[in-house]
Amino acid sequence: MPSPDDRTIHAQSQISFSAELTPEQVAMFEEWDALVPTIYFMDICAVNITKMSAAKLANDRRKSYWADQFRKLDRKQHAFSYLLALLEKGSDPRDHMSKEAWVEQIYRDVASLRQFFHHARVYETDQILDDFIKILPGNPIELKRQAYLEFLRAANDEFKLSDPVAPKKRLATTSNILRKADDLSIPRQHAIVLVTIAKLYGNEDARKILKFTKNPVDFQPENSLADIMMITRFYERKIQIEDAANRGEAPYRRAKLLTDDEGLLRVARCIEPVSLQYRSTGDTHEILLDVKVKLAKLLTGLGGDNEGTEYNRIYAMIFGDEGGTE
Repeated sequence: MPSPDDRTIHAQSQISFSAELTPEQVAMFEEWDALVPTIYFMDICAVNITKMSAAKLANDRRKSYWADQFRKLDRKQHAFSYLLALLEKGSDPRDHMSKEAWVEQIYRDVASLRQFFHHARVYETDQILDDFIKILPGNPIELKRQAYLEFLRAANDEFKLSDPVAPKKRLATTSNILRKADDLSIPRQHAIVLVTIAKLYGNEDARKILKFTKNPVDFQPENSLADIMMITRFYERKIQIEDAANRGEAPYRRAKLLTDDEGLLRVARCIEPVSLQYRSTGDTHEILLDVKVKLAKLLTGLGGDNEGTEYNRIYAMIFGDEGGTE
């Protein structure tokens, strides 16, 4: 029998269109967009940009660009969240920093954000930070963390995905990858599986996220996992925040991800959130993220006369039915 805590919340509907606009029209739309109260979730790299001195920014055009973008978003109706960076730092078992040094670093990061933004709110109060600091260090955010790491090690060590796979062997390799996910009780539609298959089919952004290596000793699956899980962690918060706003219980109408990793953003746009399911069984509480996958956009290297047939077979293996257009 379902628990009274079991429920499903759905992602906010999105509207998109494409058009050729003049610079003036682009500026008008950007200004209109900036009026919507938004909470921006920053990754570690984005946070680090706010800590850079003016002299260092002057010598780094890309990071200087992002610092300027952050300043443009510094408005009283917005907020910036440190949560994603905090979760990443707090759940990494490789970090051998002492608890005291770790806590000091967290507060230093947040102090930097509070100093950088003059009008927008930094969402995490000291009390919120204290609550997370009590439970995070060394503890996995996701219960299946070890299964995810084992899956990534298999992709690198067993399936040798650091090297390109011959087109004739990619479909069989996809099947092996999916069986490995089954063995580890990882859903075939999970982001970690989708990004791995995207790399197999030549997606350059997926390659940079996964960072596979020829020598297994050099591979650091924790780094790959951190980037992939940032996508799913963000989408979970996005659905929660926007659902609360629709019910009049939160001031921010939207949630957006801020990172200077444009490849990660491109991959994230291929995996769109649909809903969150909350399930409770005894003392166990589970959150399930349902996503809509733009599979054709992920499989950038799929081509040739057999493209349609191979795409449909991949789609069927992942989703259990025939292709469609996603």
